[in-house]
This record gives sequence, C-alpha cells and structure tokens, in this order.
Amino acid sequence: MSKKTKDPDTFDPEYVKKTRTFPLSKTIFLALCIIAQIACILFAVSYNPQPQDVIKNYNVTVKPKSNGSLDIEYSFVWNALDTDEELTWVEIGMANEDFTIYQSTISDTVKSVKKYVDGDYVSLRLYFNRAYQG
Repeated sequence: MSKKTKDPDTFDPEYVKKTRTFPLSKTIFLALCIIAQIACILFAVSYNPQPQDVIKNYNVTVKPKSNGSLDIEYSFVWNALDTDEELTWVEIGMANEDFTIYQSTISDTVKSVKKYVDGDYVSLRLYFNRAYQG
C-alpha cells in the first residue's frame, strides 16, 4: 500500500500514525486563555468600587426668561466618603456648552469653576478652597 492514497475510503494506518502530531502550541495557547479568563473572573468578583462621595440633598430651580434663555440654579449638599483620597473638585453635567456662570452666586467654598468639554460631554467643574476627605 502506498503512503499517500487518493482514494478517501482507503488509508494507511502507518502513514496516519507517522504524520499525526500532538498540537502542543495550540494546547499551551488554550491553557493560557483559560488562565486569563479565570484571572478576569476572579478580579471581577473581588473588585468592589466604593463611591468617593455622596449627594445627600440637591435642588435644581429653573426660571425661564423673556428672551427664551433659562436661569438654572443648582444647590446641593454632599459628603466626602473616601478616606484614602482627598476630593478637591466635583463635576456637574450640563446639557450643552452654551451657559454662563454668575460668579456672585457661587458658594464661598468654591475657589474656581471651569467648563469642561470632551466631544459631546459637557460639564462644570467646581474646584474647592480646600480638600475634603471622608
């Protein structure tokens, strides 16, 4: 019998035995993938993020003006919770970047304010006079 045959119904067991090899590299790759998946699952199960702060009370007052613009007043009370990291600013999401900040209405605990725009995301960052920690 020849080593290679073109007839699919006949085969040479010796030829198959000689040409068949164990896929060692694929087996090692599969084992590494399984180990990586187990590590990801263990990390996801053990990861328990805690909030750095919590808003205890907030109030938003909207007053329409005759020119179609709106006066929006935000007031909130919050507590810092994180004991490891000091909080020096908070961020308030805004509808768009077309807003004006009235400096006279900003709390005396706020050192400065800054508009923050990242693509479609717009917010107002309030930087405090001091750092807060839980």
